[in-house]
Amino acid sequence: MDKFSFNISSSRGLGLGLDTDLLAGFEEDSGLTTRAPDNTEENNSGTHELLHSLSNPKPKPFVTAAVVEPPSLYLELARHKACGELSSYLLSAVPLLRMPAFERWIIDSKRRERGGGRDAVLPSQFEGNDLLIDEIEESWAAEEGSSSSSSSKKKRKRKGPESASESASESAQDIVNSLCQKTLMAITALRNLQHKSDPKIVVEENKLEGTLSLVLKKKKNKKKGDDGKKNLFVIKVNYSHVTKLLALYNAKAGAKAGTEQITNPLVSQKFLSLVSCVLLRYSSLSGGQLLTSLRGGGMQGAVHADFFDVLQRWNCAGEVFASPLNCYFRGFCSAFRDIDVVFGSGGSFFDVPLGFFGGACYEANPPFSPLFMVDFARRVEAELEKRCKGRTLFVVVVPESGEMDGEPDGEGGVVRRACKKSYDLMVTSRYCRKVIVLEKGEHGYVEGAQALRPTRYKSSQYNTSVIFLCNEDGWEVGDEEEQEVRDSFASKFEEEFAVRKRTKSSSDLESTQKPENEKVSTKQRFNIFFVILSSQ
Repeated sequence: MDKFSFNISSSRGLGLGLDTDLLAGFEEDSGLTTRAPDNTEENNSGTHELLHSLSNPKPKPFVTAAVVEPPSLYLELARHKACGELSSYLLSAVPLLRMPAFERWIIDSKRRERGGGRDAVLPSQFEGNDLLIDEIEESWAAEEGSSSSSSSKKKRKRKGPESASESASESAQDIVNSLCQKTLMAITALRNLQHKSDPKIVVEENKLEGTLSLVLKKKKNKKKGDDGKKNLFVIKVNYSHVTKLLALYNAKAGAKAGTEQITNPLVSQKFLSLVSCVLLRYSSLSGGQLLTSLRGGGMQGAVHADFFDVLQRWNCAGEVFASPLNCYFRGFCSAFRDIDVVFGSGGSFFDVPLGFFGGACYEANPPFSPLFMVDFARRVEAELEKRCKGRTLFVVVVPESGEMDGEPDGEGGVVRRACKKSYDLMVTSRYCRKVIVLEKGEHGYVEGAQALRPTRYKSSQYNTSVIFLCNEDGWEVGDEEEQEVRDSFASKFEEEFAVRKRTKSSSDLESTQKPENEKVSTKQRFNIFFVILSSQ
């Protein structure tokens, strides 16, 4: 691994180079251009799709009100550690429980705070923990039905209740109560770190994998005996996503008077700090283990770019649930306005004034969390009820409800039943014009951890519904449009796997045959990826 004076490190990533077409559409907006390395099949697939958003027509700008304070990298790092410890506690206490349970608890608890609370990620009000308690009990029931449950049964028998169900219920409540107490303690500790000095970021590269690492180091402090060499944390990320964030930042900066564009990202501590904050914040929301073990992040999954291409026939203007890491359009709503606004976010969907979405088409792929989805369904209904000029269309992508009816007591039945309310609100709405059901195994998504993983695509293990909600009477989705939607969701996992396998074999062969003096050095390769020009 080579180190540069300008700062980043890694061991995971897409392993994709950038080709000539990759940034061709973004130069005008971001001031970014590139000279291409050798093209591969892989270059022309996922990476080009990743940054395709900035070549689209400018969407309707989202409302961005007051200026926000710059995020504290030290605070983000401490919160990330706290979220990792909290999720580890829950998942170790209930071994069969999976990370999405913790993510749902975070998302719905924060939704109950209605934009308030004492922390950006961690909840401080705990009025509705019934779903998490039910999920714990459901996992215990599944454990008791398996041959590997003996130790767990013995542990609960020692508590002394007369029945197993009473024991499970009390244990679940105890675990959730302890989780809430630990969360409040973490919030109190975090509030004392608000004004801590941010760490220095050093950039390192792994050219074979196409990844970077943001190495967070303690700043030199002679009084405290710190020599500036201690690593606090290493954030591993793909080249392509750092490039995307740069393009989004410069597009936003170019549209705002008095804001300078970043012309040398790898020496800009400001830009590197913003990138680090985004990656840490969304990993925290995913349970704080995404950056260390790729655990969690399913709630950040995205649809294929092909689907957005289909939506262009209805002039889709933006996404109402996205992030700077997975957005397709420059106009999008996201969970954290304080760190996302510099990359073009308009903040939370729920904070945008009622009526703003009128007269346009928007894509919505909300987190699969019951209370959040109910609030979303009600907000969409309110938008469609509000009179406005032109057609208002929401295209919603959610798990299909048929499985909730067909498998009420199977794995995940508790969550499916809880989410059925929001599903029914949408499909029974007088504005529902079409519901397209995609069968599991026959369609797929983009990984929620796409910025960190060596692969980009995954196949869906559940049925998906694409719901069209429109205020225009008589509007419908024709057979041709429906087939285009189905085709756009076709799983790309196997194709990607085959391409990566061929690319690896070809790269290994070329590496052994190419003369030493013809090999591109690490620094040359870096310059190929990031050649910054002023477009103003």
